[in-house]
Amino acid sequence: MGCMVEWRELLRRWMIFIESVVEEHERGERKGGHEDFVDVLLQVQRENVASGSPIHRESVKALILDMFVAGIDTTASLIEWAMAELLGHPLILKKLQSEVREIAEAKQAITEDMLEKNALPKSRDQRDPPPPPARPSPYSPGCPGIQFAMSVDELALANLVGNFDFSLPVGEELDMSEAPGLTVRKRTALLAVVTPW
Repeated sequence: MGCMVEWRELLRRWMIFIESVVEEHERGERKGGHEDFVDVLLQVQRENVASGSPIHRESVKALILDMFVAGIDTTASLIEWAMAELLGHPLILKKLQSEVREIAEAKQAITEDMLEKNALPKSRDQRDPPPPPARPSPYSPGCPGIQFAMSVDELALANLVGNFDFSLPVGEELDMSEAPGLTVRKRTALLAVVTPW
């Protein structure tokens, strides 16, 4: 029961925050000259009102919330799988750490501009075969947050491997089996020894 109360309070806070973001966009007070996801949603909302098929404000806020929430679970899962793969291949992990640390030049954090230069290595591509080609369908245009998610994932992983050393606990076996579900999760949670670099 207490958990539900906490979740409701958290959701209430999120919705207050999202409402403030929507209002900021409506007033035109945000910084930067680029159109973003919220701008596009508000434009679609205005167009639909004009055509007689309004999209309600609550629907706009729900879509914004979905963008945040959908990314959290997939990012956490992706980072766990990536770290498991790297721990299973310690030489590749060391090479990646060396390359990331060289790029960062002893800075505390990897920044987005390093990603924009495509400076971070794509070691997975060198080891795994390419996936089969995608067959786009007119009814599934893809994830609208893919670019955002990729940036978040790359930044998180680069900062982890750049700032910490990782190893498996002594005597621990790496379990790469999958658990059933909507997203592909590890059957057993990844357990690693993490030390600051």
